[in-house]
Amino acid sequence: MEIDNAEATERPGQYLVLAMIVSFMGSLALGLTLVWLNLERTRLAYDIRNMQREVSIRADLGAQRQAEREYLLSPHVLGAKAEELGLFTAKPGQVRRMGLAPDFDETVSPLQSAGAVSSGLRVAPH
Repeated sequence: MEIDNAEATERPGQYLVLAMIVSFMGSLALGLTLVWLNLERTRLAYDIRNMQREVSIRADLGAQRQAEREYLLSPHVLGAKAEELGLFTAKPGQVRRMGLAPDFDETVSPLQSAGAVSSGLRVAPH
């Protein structure tokens, strides 16, 4: 049996080339993964910035709506609107106030002559 020296020296070189190709492919895969992760991170940062801007805009809009509501409910605006619609202040005796029954444990029966029940509202008999 004769061993060919040329064949023995080529095998370590082939493994080296194979190892270099595998190493290159692994480096390429890691590099592409790194690029993809950076792109995703940038996209997420952009989305977060847009969401923060939207939250800020909605908070400003809410504050604006609250200020508008307070303005529209102010006495001078309500008085002007009532005057525009022909409404006037009630005279004494025109408004009747109904209070809740002092005992909240029992409900007034609709059959009682002096009291009334409407949607859970309890009225004390007079």
